[in-house]
Amino acid sequence: MSPKFRRVISLPARESFHDLNYWTLPRLRDAGYATLVPPPPQLKDFQQVRPGKQRKTYCFTSPLEFLQFRPNRFRGFEFDLPSETIWSDEELSGMVDNRSLDELISGATDTARQMLIRAAAGDEVAIRFFSNHVRLCTRALEHLEKKQPEKLRAWAEQCPRWPVLLARTSPPAKPDDAKRDSRRYPKDLEAVLARLHKLNVGSKALIPSAPGRRADSFWTHLAAWAAEECCSAATIVKVYEHKAEAAGAKPLRSVIRLWSTPIEATYHCVREGSIVAALVITDWEKKCVSLTMPITRQNFKDWNTVVREFVRECFHSSAALYKKALGEVQTGQVRADETLRRNRALDYVTQALGTLTKK
Repeated sequence: MSPKFRRVISLPARESFHDLNYWTLPRLRDAGYATLVPPPPQLKDFQQVRPGKQRKTYCFTSPLEFLQFRPNRFRGFEFDLPSETIWSDEELSGMVDNRSLDELISGATDTARQMLIRAAAGDEVAIRFFSNHVRLCTRALEHLEKKQPEKLRAWAEQCPRWPVLLARTSPPAKPDDAKRDSRRYPKDLEAVLARLHKLNVGSKALIPSAPGRRADSFWTHLAAWAAEECCSAATIVKVYEHKAEAAGAKPLRSVIRLWSTPIEATYHCVREGSIVAALVITDWEKKCVSLTMPITRQNFKDWNTVVREFVRECFHSSAALYKKALGEVQTGQVRADETLRRNRALDYVTQALGTLTKK
């Protein structure tokens, strides 16, 4: 993927995300759903329109941007996976705009303050947006810890408390627990666990979080990320179909090959402003629209089908993730065939998805 589109941005509020008219091609591009494709060959200065007659075409419009859009981004911001990209210094320097830090700080502070006021007043959209924004900022802080560990540590040492992300996987200690005082974690963490359980965090999520559920392995992270992206893809598929219908674009069938596996897909070519887009929807991504939530034993087969295809494409698009996955596979053979290990990795994803399924 081109560095220009390797952006980590927060998605819009739930209401906007599911609004088909909200998504413009620039917004889809900035959200990470687009990749650059080479433009068609440039025409010669002079073109022969009929025998003895030539015409020169002058372009007075801005250069066109040729992009291919997919309903999935194949990049996991929420999980520590090798597909995640930490930008180089050169990429970061190219993303810095001309606004001053004072302007950015002032605007962000005013916006956060006003959103908090509206949330405190009971606005449900503001509550969801504010909590989701804080969660994404905390996640971004974890990424910053990898990029600038020394500078971040210097600031963290001066802060008595620090934001972290926690799931509801450990129950808080009961007041009558005889071993309560001998536990190794401090009382602050005990209070945090109590808050997580009081808020019932994650109980109605796509993959509900619950005490005792294993969620710390490479395969469970991969399966959970794939399921969440397939859930979001259902809306983006509808967006692409809506745009294609509005533009009167004729569907074109084609095949995408991943190793020796053919993937049937439908292409729609549309234009919006200076963006010329190929909207690509594979047959397995189309199935995401009919998925039901949460993932249960009854709909597990449908979810497993799209999750496996999603992971297969991730392996093909991310060399780092693919190498990590093959390294995690235990085949019992000294030199196992790559295809065998890749299929075994997909089987591990299926098993991991099964452990996250609501019974």
